[in-house]
Parts: sequence; C-alpha cells; structure tokens
Amino acid sequence: MSDSVARGLWVAIALTFSLIVGVGGGALQFMSGANPATAVITGGSAFAASATLCLVLLTFLRD
Repeated sequence: MSDSVARGLWVAIALTFSLIVGVGGGALQFMSGANPATAVITGGSAFAASATLCLVLLTFLRD
C-alpha cells in the first residue's frame, strides 16, 4: 500500500472517530436538558477539537 493511500485511510479513521465523539457530545448535551442549538454547538466543538487533536497526532507520528 502506498504512503498516500495509507495516509488517506488514517485521516478517514481520524475523522470518523471525531464524528462519533461529536455526535456523542451533542447527544449528551441534549439529554442533559439543553436546547437543540446548544447541543449542536457542543457537538461541533467536540468534533473540531477531536479532529484537530487526531490530525496533529497523525502528523507528529509521521515525522
């Protein structure tokens, strides 16, 4: 498997993991009684934070 294909797969895995984290964060916020807009913002923030962390970690491990 070429390096670019492997890198693409790792990025896809990282973004899928981040999506799961974001949905989980938004769902937990919504179940705690927050309004839907706050839950969406919380989920988006969780997605962005975990995606950033995963992609930085992948960059660090590559070098």
